[in-house]
Amino acid sequence: MLMQSSISTKPRQAQSDDSLIPLINVVFLMLIFFMVAGKISQSDPVSIDPPVSHQESKVPDIKHRLLLTVQQQLYLDDELLGQLDSALTVLGQRLTILNSGMPDESLALTLKVDKSFPAQDLAPLLYQLKQSGLQNITLLTQSQPKEQ
Repeated sequence: MLMQSSISTKPRQAQSDDSLIPLINVVFLMLIFFMVAGKISQSDPVSIDPPVSHQESKVPDIKHRLLLTVQQQLYLDDELLGQLDSALTVLGQRLTILNSGMPDESLALTLKVDKSFPAQDLAPLLYQLKQSGLQNITLLTQSQPKEQ
């Protein structure tokens, strides 16, 4: 007796989603690449155009940021303290509190000022920073584009 098999030898038809698998693989590889290669940095609450500098030193990783806009608005760690003249007292109190929480090390701060802000108007702010006991202040600038 001869048995016939019911197994068909027809070639399998390609399913419509088979061509999506390589695309999904590429998308996941790109996702992993950008997660590893990219660095997410905190953005400023306001737009500030810092002055240009010739020095190309690396910005230290400092926790506290002080921003001063051309409209004389003062921000400490993304919180608006107010106009420069009226916010100096509040800034001094906040910095004293921050400095008292760090007895073993001195408080460090990055200062980012708009390039249109007059330099002579910085004197009261710098005096308040000195009175608050700051030992390390880093002025953020942008590097000058290299000429080719």
